Amino acid sequence: MKITTSSRALVASLAIAMLAAACSATAATPAPPSDAAASMQAAATVSPTPTPTPRPTPTPTPRPTPTPRPTPTPTLEPTATASPTPSEDAAATLRIASPYSLTGSSADTTMHMDLNLSVAGMTVVEHMAGRQVLKNGRSAGYAFVLTFDGMDIAAVPFETMAKGSATSTGGKLSWATIGGQRVALIDAPAAKAAMYRLRDEVVMVAGTTMADSKAIVAAVIRAN
Repeated sequence: MKITTSSRALVASLAIAMLAAACSATAATPAPPSDAAASMQAAATVSPTPTPTPRPTPTPTPRPTPTPRPTPTPTLEPTATASPTPSEDAAATLRIASPYSLTGSSADTTMHMDLNLSVAGMTVVEHMAGRQVLKNGRSAGYAFVLTFDGMDIAAVPFETMAKGSATSTGGKLSWATIGGQRVALIDAPAAKAAMYRLRDEVVMVAGTTMADSKAIVAAVIRAN
């Protein structure tokens, strides 16, 4: 079972969803009033001294204000490139329980990819490192470990990431508790995937069927 273009699209959609959530979470909050502003506010509460009624002044004719051009909304356009030399191999420490085993290495460029995303001045690099999953010596699926540079993954809700992945791939999202972990199940036409958060990383597995994916992720959770 080899990694396909649709599998890469599933990983890319996950990165897009995470970036969108991070951008919304880092929206600017109103700053507290400065000392000068506070002084002005306090002064405004003092009863004003009566002043003579000013003479009316002619009202100038207002000039038409030019209509501003709308600012284009930045689009989330990922640039995905397979790394000939993977920048990191987080899958090297991934474990899986029997009856499964993992095969592959960082030299296998088909299982490694860097996704470079830029939006609204923010740049995030997602590193994808994978391994082939074997069952009794035969291919049963694959497992990926996703790590991120330029983003605090702990601040992004896992539910937001999973929902974005399902929506982007036209899949159906459901949830399950497997081995004490909250696991997102994405049943898409292109792939049957299961993913969960492991410390500051995301682990995503996929098998031929959803039942296969659930069994594989259960074995990964038991071993890690």
